[in-house]
Amino acid sequence: MLSRFQARASARWIASAMSLAVVPPQCLSAAPRHAPEAAEFNFRVNGVPLHARAIRVSLPQPVLAAALLREWGDAAAGPSMHVETSRRTILGRQVGFLHETVTLKAIDAQQTEVHMAVRDLRRPVAPQPRLPFGLPRSFALLSVVEQGAASVGAQTFSLAATGSVPSALKAVESALRAAGWSVSPAFRAQTQPGAVLWASRADRQMQVVVVPAARGSTVIAQVSSHVP
Repeated sequence: MLSRFQARASARWIASAMSLAVVPPQCLSAAPRHAPEAAEFNFRVNGVPLHARAIRVSLPQPVLAAALLREWGDAAAGPSMHVETSRRTILGRQVGFLHETVTLKAIDAQQTEVHMAVRDLRRPVAPQPRLPFGLPRSFALLSVVEQGAASVGAQTFSLAATGSVPSALKAVESALRAAGWSVSPAFRAQTQPGAVLWASRADRQMQVVVVPAARGSTVIAQVSSHVP
């Protein structure tokens, strides 16, 4: 009975926290005492602005998912999306101008990691930042995630390459040098099963991680400002 009450209470808190995510903080009342504290952050995915919260809930993933679907069903805010993968449960719905998505990932049998993202459809999509080096042949840009202001914030570029880890790393290094980046030999490492290298240009620094994928390699390039 206690677990069922906790599930319903947590589901209500998650639903209210998401729907109120774009309301100015001074308009919000304090969260219920039972609710876990949430880490909040704003970011953009391919230019789309999102407000997100991440929390951990002491409930099994299936129990929390079922409780949240019941809460959304009782609210009668429109049909919900429900996607199950081997590692996550993804729930979504549309409430007025807000598009809400919840991703649930089991930490263990009794704990769930919850990521909530809200998009306000009234906010315009920003231009997607350009990759800070030439895209090598046989590479494809998958996504760009931005955090912070455009001039000083962090950017994460995800790319797919058809070649192996060594060939993808060589192609990226060549493209970086051609774009004026200095690749540091002191911060380069072969890991299992991938590789990492560091580069810098003016006041920006980049960490590139290359790992094998089902077909070729995945390349993650993280760009940020130098720390004073």
